[in-house]
Amino acid sequence: MTTLKSGNTGAAPRRHGCLLDWAARVDRVLTWGLDPDVRDELLQERAADRYDHLADPDASLSGVFARSLQSAFADLVYRFLGGDVSAVPIAVLFALIGFAAIADTLTSHLPVMLDIFNVTTGIGFLALAVAGFVHPRKLKRAWLLPGAVAVSIGAIAGAILLPVAPEAAMFDWIAKIGLGGGGLGFGLIAGSVASSTPNRVWYQRGGTVVWASGLFLGIGLFGWAIVSTPVYSTRASTLLVAVALVVGAALLSRLRHVPIEA
Repeated sequence: MTTLKSGNTGAAPRRHGCLLDWAARVDRVLTWGLDPDVRDELLQERAADRYDHLADPDASLSGVFARSLQSAFADLVYRFLGGDVSAVPIAVLFALIGFAAIADTLTSHLPVMLDIFNVTTGIGFLALAVAGFVHPRKLKRAWLLPGAVAVSIGAIAGAILLPVAPEAAMFDWIAKIGLGGGGLGFGLIAGSVASSTPNRVWYQRGGTVVWASGLFLGIGLFGWAIVSTPVYSTRASTLLVAVALVVGAALLSRLRHVPIEA
């Protein structure tokens, strides 16, 4: 937890302690995975700013809340759109895709074998998310490899088994191609990190294939959910996967700069 100078500790009234504590917790979550020195400095600056603000007799809880929201938004913009090279942003989206893929299976009326491979894909994405959360600046092969293998198997099998509905044939074929391409890309990633010395060239090529396939699949799932999904819970989870795939594809290139270790 961030430590403040003793001269500031009495500035904030006791009744504000709960809000300050929760604001500090949010800051620690949003800055997870940054360079340790940068993160520590940022956390101290945020905490000192709140204490200094509350030292003002006219300060209010709403003012601290507004400042906390502003800093949280700035953190999110930096993590997703700025120069952050940690694996946390893509791990967040991998987790969303994993949970949504499993939720989609629970509410869909697809063939049983396709549901099984959807769950396999979801579990694989959750494993990839864990790899990004636990070691955001140095990916662990112990989580990355099985996650990539599971996603590859689930996606390729899903592409083969996914039925084509006459009323949404175009979007179904886009989804099939995107699934197959994504499975191939994750297969390349899995192969590149299978040895004790990861092959960065094939790792990057796999990431490029996943990036293109993610955009393609996201568009296909978005259209499929709008055109041919009558169950709203299934539509919501499918739309969530589609949006996460498109954004995740855009962020995937950052993983090229994150080192991999056994």
